[in-house]
Amino acid sequence: MVHISSNKAVVTATNILIKITPKYYITQEQINKLDDLSFIKASYRRFLRLRPFVSKRQTIKHSYTIYLRYKFRVENYESKRRECLSESELTDIDFRSSVQRSLQMMIKAFSNTNGFSRSMEKDTHMCRRIVKNILTVDYHKTRLIRNSGKMYKYYRKDLKYLTDDQHIGLRQFEENLIRFNECFGTML
Repeated sequence: MVHISSNKAVVTATNILIKITPKYYITQEQINKLDDLSFIKASYRRFLRLRPFVSKRQTIKHSYTIYLRYKFRVENYESKRRECLSESELTDIDFRSSVQRSLQMMIKAFSNTNGFSRSMEKDTHMCRRIVKNILTVDYHKTRLIRNSGKMYKYYRKDLKYLTDDQHIGLRQFEENLIRFNECFGTML
């Protein structure tokens, strides 16, 4: 069995054990202390640091990176919420705690649960499946967009697919994802 040990991690043929975890988590002190722009940059860095744990396949890692870029640089989450939910369903969200919960969910999704309780394994497996589905749908949207500026505007900027009857399945997925985010306080 191959076993590599360093100051930062222990790597075997099947697992990676991270010794220094603070660079993956956002502390409560950072949430309170940082201004909005610094908080967004720090969060983005932490999400990107999880990239090696997403998958061994390069295409999935690339899809994860594209998804993060879109979420942090382009997406207007509030307008997407307004398109998907009615006025009575909209609630106030705390941006910072939502990002923190999203990061915790991603960390849980990419964690190894060998030797933990059955309920923790079930939670991790559920998180992993949710993230996998999100990345799969985003990959297919990216493939639709790839060669057309008009499609980029349709899917990413104007979000017209949420209001027309052409992409019912994609619209329902986005609505369910927004409702999921509302229930769990995340921003996936």
